[in-house]
Amino acid sequence: MDGFYKVAIGALENGTMQNIQNKQNRGGTNLFGTALFAYMMIIILVITLAPFRYHLPSKYGLIWFWNYKEVLQNVFLFMPFGFLIHTVIGKKNRHYLFVTFLLGALLSSFVEINQIFIYRRMTSLIDVAANASGAFLGALFYLGLKKRLSNISGKIILEIPLMNILFLLIPLLWLSGLAIGKEMQRVILFLPLGLMGALLISDVFHNRAQNQNLINKALFVLLFLGWFITGSLPALLEFPKIILLFTAALGVTILLFIFIPKKKPRADTRFELRSLKKIVPVYFIYLILLNRWPIKSFSFNYDFTFVPPDLFSNSDLDYIIRTIQLFSSFTIVGYILYQYLNRAHPTRTVTKLIVSLLVIALVIELLRGFHPSQQAAFINVFFDFFWGLFGALIYILQLHYFKVLQAAQEETLHLDFASKSIVKQKRAS
Repeated sequence: MDGFYKVAIGALENGTMQNIQNKQNRGGTNLFGTALFAYMMIIILVITLAPFRYHLPSKYGLIWFWNYKEVLQNVFLFMPFGFLIHTVIGKKNRHYLFVTFLLGALLSSFVEINQIFIYRRMTSLIDVAANASGAFLGALFYLGLKKRLSNISGKIILEIPLMNILFLLIPLLWLSGLAIGKEMQRVILFLPLGLMGALLISDVFHNRAQNQNLINKALFVLLFLGWFITGSLPALLEFPKIILLFTAALGVTILLFIFIPKKKPRADTRFELRSLKKIVPVYFIYLILLNRWPIKSFSFNYDFTFVPPDLFSNSDLDYIIRTIQLFSSFTIVGYILYQYLNRAHPTRTVTKLIVSLLVIALVIELLRGFHPSQQAAFINVFFDFFWGLFGALIYILQLHYFKVLQAAQEETLHLDFASKSIVKQKRAS
């Protein structure tokens, strides 16, 4: 009887500890999902609700006509939403795909209802169906891709912090396409972002794929092409020849990156830091091009203000999209910078992050004052710094989420009667 009592109490305590761990795991997942979705939702809402000029319409109505460009845009706009929804609701949800479709429809319905009261916007039930379908396809693609990549590496791939840069780059690619307007030369901004994606995906392949056969190489090339096309779709529909040319050029680039043999790193060598050192110069070039656009010679008539008079009053859609593009680019600055500091110089990381973000934001903004058609503004430094901190927060929560996933895969909790304590044991392979 005493033995049965011990077993029962042990099972109860072990179950209690496991529940506590599960709650902590879900908490880490929800925090990371909330931060990442906050960023994703900000970009989606800016794209769908700009120029934010609300009014009470004289008539209410729905439009039923459609064209394939708008349908494709709405489908691809919500695919990242569906791809990342697992961080919020958990992929083990019994009705995961249906819940994803429903959440996509609810978010789209919220947007369409708001568009009734916004100038230059129209409400369509077809958009709701397209957005919900995009969310469903994104979730379906995530499930299939995760299973395939897990079979290739035997490890977590999609959840590693380095891969999260690809997710953050997709909204920036959207904004780059929508911000082109009548300045077709701005399409050149796709090249550095695409090159970053090629470097990241190829490095993950060489360092995480256990079986580097032809099929798996082709899978990673297709993964890159799908990522780039999803991000560049707004520009692809307007400038198909140029974007397809860029896609082909970047496709050849990643083929070279993946198919050229590389020396296998030592087992104890972390490749993430080397990858960050590769993409940082590329992203720096992107930031310079973005903040100095249109590219012109320096002006010695320096122009500086604290708050531009039209920052909150300008309702031009191109102006709004380009402003958000400038600010959101610092989300990735903060994410990359904190990840680099955490890996290369892990002492006093937060202090170094704050100082570095302020210096980068200040230098880039002050240089805008030398541009003949731009103006440096102190308030932009504040916005850049805020978005950079938000990017760093996403990395911190992503890192915690990744560690939780690793611990869940590698360890379980057990009650040790000899020591009367809860101990962790490796899972049986």
